[in-house]
Amino acid sequence: MRQPRPRLLSPPAVLPEELIAEILYRLPVKSLLQFRCVCKSWKTLISNPQFAKDHLRISISNTSLTHQRLASFTNDNYGYYRMETCSVPSLFENPSTPAKTLSFQVEPYNNQFIVGSCDGLVCFCDQNGYLRLWNPCTRLESKKSPPVDLKPGRVNHRWFWDYGGLEKRFAHYGFGYDQVNDKYKVLIADSRHGTLYATRVHSFGTDSWTTIQNFPCALTSQVGKFASGTLNWLARKGDGSIKSLIISFDLEKETYGKVLLPPHVDGDELDVLSSCLCLCEFNGIHCGLWLMKEYGIQESWTKLASIPYGGVHYTL
Repeated sequence: MRQPRPRLLSPPAVLPEELIAEILYRLPVKSLLQFRCVCKSWKTLISNPQFAKDHLRISISNTSLTHQRLASFTNDNYGYYRMETCSVPSLFENPSTPAKTLSFQVEPYNNQFIVGSCDGLVCFCDQNGYLRLWNPCTRLESKKSPPVDLKPGRVNHRWFWDYGGLEKRFAHYGFGYDQVNDKYKVLIADSRHGTLYATRVHSFGTDSWTTIQNFPCALTSQVGKFASGTLNWLARKGDGSIKSLIISFDLEKETYGKVLLPPHVDGDELDVLSSCLCLCEFNGIHCGLWLMKEYGIQESWTKLASIPYGGVHYTL
């Protein structure tokens, strides 16, 4: 009897490299770190700096809170400081259960504060003026920056930090990304007893600080908000009026600029929402929330909400 011929197995389907990359872009960092062991081509792809940039771009475009994390410093009874982060969704999944956190331990008895965050990186400073970057997803940290000159006070031959903490020593600061030069930069303005000594900028990956011109007018906010390649603070006009404006610092050119608020609006709080500057205004009757859809274009300010408070309901 004639034996049936064995069936030839079809070769396994091979996905195009472009499609594989598109799938990997949408996976969490923890999975990507594991998938580097699948094969050499995946390891090469995932380890490519351009892959990291494309993965970040797609993650940012996700309008859900899947990739958002909260970060803070805590200390225990033994004097150890830790930076802890947790995902925003974990706070809502089961409110009665403590959220899972990632922890990064720093030197004991070394006061720390967070300068800012950008592209998933957290920039923090210690009491000796050294700054570092930490990636909560990969748990990798950068080398220390050169120390920024803090000009500490001296009492009883011991150094101390006035104004109740290291963070208060800096009148203004901010952290962001210079896309043109592919550098993460930090700005710090050192002050003491209300006097601004100097404003300095550091590019991570270099071994120096650059002293720049102090701010052109008095700022009313301490932390610079990063948007469109600039750091932004609320400020008062220098003509004696009480009207606010926004002072910006271009991280590429390292120059100052001004951004106008919506007409007839005075700002109280500045933040970032969906990569755009967001402004809060309190007028005693309601809270107005504004969004600048096109950076630097005054006409692009759009009012998102008007929230009544103080027992008075106000309708626009």
